[in-house]
Amino acid sequence: MLVQRSAALSGTDGTYDLRIPAPRDSSGAIRNYRFTLRADAAGYQSLPGGLRPAIPSDVNTAVQSGTSQIITNPSTSIGLIALPTAQRATITGKVVAPLHAGVLVVGGGSSAISDLDGSFVRFNVTPGSVTVKGFAAGQPLTPATVTVAPSAQAEVVITASSTPLSRVSGSLSLVNAGGISSTSVVLIVKDTFSLTLERGETPRGLRKTGVWLGRTNVVLVPWPGK
Repeated sequence: MLVQRSAALSGTDGTYDLRIPAPRDSSGAIRNYRFTLRADAAGYQSLPGGLRPAIPSDVNTAVQSGTSQIITNPSTSIGLIALPTAQRATITGKVVAPLHAGVLVVGGGSSAISDLDGSFVRFNVTPGSVTVKGFAAGQPLTPATVTVAPSAQAEVVITASSTPLSRVSGSLSLVNAGGISSTSVVLIVKDTFSLTLERGETPRGLRKTGVWLGRTNVVLVPWPGK
């Protein structure tokens, strides 16, 4: 599970305890913000994934329980869909870079998000030689290659790259925009894009809002930028 770049491991019964930030205003009240959860497990489709989005929750729905504020609602109870039987492997590792938390790590047909300390676990990897890449706004990273056997586990370290950030620029037009003057643009990692579903995963910070229609807009993206 991941929210605000923090992770937790569920118990044998599926329950989990995930700590998230609770910023407060000058009066001590919790400032509301929305968060989503991500869940990954060996042999199961990740959530969000496929046609299933992550449903946002509001922090201000927390209820006092002893000394803690607890958030429990339908969007915090997650059901995962089993994958078809196939040979799969696991890759664990760490992102070693100044901006190491919340990095989208991809390769071998699966993905993961790095924890606060940069560590990650990628389940359901296609066995063989796998090139592991990391993506996050403002942090270029060097891909690493590792070989993993079926039902085995391999380790890899992704390090910072000295390659300058890339630029993506362009203009956007909407047919029959109906008075809309701006929108948002996301950058999707090629390794995660599904031609069938026409969707994929966007790394942290690579969603640009306030994109004005008909004007040139610029987004900085991390290497290798695909």
